[in-house]
Amino acid sequence: MPRQTNRRELLADAIIRVLAQSGAHGLTHRAVDSAAHVPTGTTSRYFRTRAALLLAVAQTVRDRHRAYMERLSASEPGRQGDLVGVLAELIDDSTQANRDLYIARIELSLASLRNPELRPILEEIRAASIATAWKLAREAGIELTESQTDVLGSLLLGLTLERATLDRPRLTADDLAAVLARAIASPSARLA
Repeated sequence: MPRQTNRRELLADAIIRVLAQSGAHGLTHRAVDSAAHVPTGTTSRYFRTRAALLLAVAQTVRDRHRAYMERLSASEPGRQGDLVGVLAELIDDSTQANRDLYIARIELSLASLRNPELRPILEEIRAASIATAWKLAREAGIELTESQTDVLGSLLLGLTLERATLDRPRLTADDLAAVLARAIASPSARLA
């Protein structure tokens, strides 16, 4: 049984890579087999349909995102300077170590327009992000309302999307994080 778990994990990694590189239209069992370097037909034994592939990748993205948010949340910044560091790490992560994960998340968001089974999983991903943003801001001495935290989550997702796909804005992650932290900390720049 451990071999099956390892094979599922191997296939999940390959599904994320294929989704990030080829989009939802390029996500096929054969493409995943190739990316995972497994015999043709292996992926279809684990995930019978294309919808099953999308559901599996959504669950994997959710689980990995949730674990990452828990790790960020455990950092307990405590002051605004530390918040800048955490935000910079999050922004950098979208173009570095977890770029494929972020792009897969965006692809899944688009796929959810046509596949409503994906929406609850994407809502869980967003909820983990919002809870983490609220906790980190609060620990930095910044009290945000629910709607302000929601806007902050959207801003971070948009920022990571543009950096992962367009390399914009071309500021360093530290500079972007400092601007964002100042905006949420300044009473005159409160998010609506």
